[in-house]
Amino acid sequence: MVAFDCALEEQIAHRSHAILIGLVRAVKDRDAQHPLVYWQGGYRHLAGSH
Repeated sequence: MVAFDCALEEQIAHRSHAILIGLVRAVKDRDAQHPLVYWQGGYRHLAGSH
């Protein structure tokens, strides 16, 4: 499991939904597995999770 601590930077209302844009402050890896994130067009391992 991975937890992200984020600060809300912007909320954009679109019809019945909202798009939330946040700044990641911290990432905690709570599992023995190697979590992936999708960033800049590709999947990457989180730093420190190897």
